[in-house]
Amino acid sequence: MLRKGHPTRWMATIIGKPNAGKGTLFNELKKRFNGFIEVSLGDICRWHKTQNTELWKESEKYMRVNETSLWPSEALCSAVDHHLEVCDEGGVLIFDGLPRRTDQVELACELAHRFGCDGIRVFHVETADSVCEERAATRQRPDDAEIARRLYEYHEYTLPAISALLNCGAIHVNFVTLDSTEMKAMAPGYAQAIATLQGLQPRVLVST
Repeated sequence: MLRKGHPTRWMATIIGKPNAGKGTLFNELKKRFNGFIEVSLGDICRWHKTQNTELWKESEKYMRVNETSLWPSEALCSAVDHHLEVCDEGGVLIFDGLPRRTDQVELACELAHRFGCDGIRVFHVETADSVCEERAATRQRPDDAEIARRLYEYHEYTLPAISALLNCGAIHVNFVTLDSTEMKAMAPGYAQAIATLQGLQPRVLVST
């Protein structure tokens, strides 16, 4: 189970398609707020794969059987728990990659409650699939080679997860959509995201 963190009022989450610009917004927010500790679920999963851990072996078996690139939720929870154990507890925790499926919505809500959050502020970074594919073609990250499958999984799993999060009723959710079709035009989106966070003193920022 996830460890308790420092009490706060809000948890923010950045959700969007692969290569939609979540990382760009994420980095912009980090420039504006000091003391962030980044917890990227994607990076955590890649670390376990590189180290060939038991957690990775179990997850790989699950993904192969189910023909998916998404980790099982129980393994994901264990990976996050392990990562938090080695993190400095003094800063704001930034999660990257939750929730991506409907069965992870409960985990997101539990995470918010465990950090003493009153609600979850959702930043939905949106653009066309074709834009994401074009961006993937110019990058060198290994998982970009699977952009078609990742986009399929976004539509098949993450969009329903967003809907489930908005309607779960377990916690208050505030939703903001940011258009990232033109990255330079996202500046107003940065300002909007920053403005909504200022004054809330968030301690947890989640990005997917």
